[in-house]
Amino acid sequence: MIAAGLDGIQNQRSAGQRRDNDNYAHPLPEAEVRRLPQNLLDALRALRQNEALAAALGEPFITAFTKLKEREWCEHHAHISAWERQATLDC
Repeated sequence: MIAAGLDGIQNQRSAGQRRDNDNYAHPLPEAEVRRLPQNLLDALRALRQNEALAAALGEPFITAFTKLKEREWCEHHAHISAWERQATLDC
């Protein structure tokens, strides 16, 4: 977020139109809703596709950072959690 903010200041980008709406009383149309990544892997994919961040942070940094985080993702998924054992295994 900091890099995006700095890029906006440096390139004098508009933050967009202000939205003051109560999403519970008046939800936005589905087409206007932007979703956050659901997990680390989705966030890394989005980071690789973000040209503004790549320009602000540099392609070598993005590549190194995503490689490191992908390794963490793989290590995390190599283990069975206590919840998975309890919910899926017949013990």
